[in-house]
Amino acid sequence: MKLQRGDAEIVTDMMRKFYTSAAVITDGSEKIFAANVENCLGDLLTSAFSFWELT
Repeated sequence: MKLQRGDAEIVTDMMRKFYTSAAVITDGSEKIFAANVENCLGDLLTSAFSFWELT
């Protein structure tokens, strides 16, 4: 099942909780969270370009 736009807030909240965990070394950011959600909603080619723009 593909991620739906209505799931975005729940998924973003899960990412925030994951990245604040003591077990995770890197920090997440709202920009990265939003891009991840958009990538899950879009196609693979769009996802690849979005990833390279963020790095």
